[in-house]
Amino acid sequence: MGHVGKTVTQNVVSGSEITDGTVTGDDLASDIAINTSGTITATANPAIIVNNNSLARVQLGNSTVGTGDSDGVQLQISGANGFVGSYDGTMNIFGGSSGTTATGITVDANGRVTKPLQPRLNAIRGSSRLVAVDGSGTETIVPFVEQTDIGNNFASNTFTCPIDGSYFVSFFGMVLNPDSYAFVTIKLNSTTVMFAYEDDNDGKAGANNIACNAIIVASANDTIKAFFGGGNVSSKLHEGNYGGINIQLIA
Repeated sequence: MGHVGKTVTQNVVSGSEITDGTVTGDDLASDIAINTSGTITATANPAIIVNNNSLARVQLGNSTVGTGDSDGVQLQISGANGFVGSYDGTMNIFGGSSGTTATGITVDANGRVTKPLQPRLNAIRGSSRLVAVDGSGTETIVPFVEQTDIGNNFASNTFTCPIDGSYFVSFFGMVLNPDSYAFVTIKLNSTTVMFAYEDDNDGKAGANNIACNAIIVASANDTIKAFFGGGNVSSKLHEGNYGGINIQLIA
């Protein structure tokens, strides 16, 4: 093979390319060429540079649009640990092996960052008004109807944390309690970490808003649930868009 800085005779093709000197089979001239100005041209499709231990590679694709192995520019480290790709003016960080379409982070040409796979939940109250069990403050789990569930972490009115991290949790609701109190608790596993309370003892029928939010540090497989209770059975939690819960992994 030719050597940089040395005179090459056998390995010069047409006075402009350095090859491996092989005249039959897969010679290097079909893959890479260095002209007299020092410009390196890779003609393979895609061109891949891999170190000796196959722990990292740089891949130049044949297209400016797409997310597969043959598209854009990719930098991959340790194979299955993901890779960075750039195409169509956008930088993408992918999870998984090269060629996946699961884009973890995207930075567009204007510097705007999105995380399409970031776990997040948006759910609203169910279609039925929730009535307090009794007057002793007994809690009952709040039913929700999910609207968005990235990661499929919500089931049976329970959000299961997919990984260790900090989760932003927000609850809002409307309670009807003409002569007593009503409350909502948010629990991490069995521990109350958030509390929203409303007390109205004027005997008048009406509705009151309650809300709470917090950042919760959780471990993988921890659960987050909402519970409702009140001073008597006249305490109710409104249905539909009058109440909901949002959960998002933030760090």
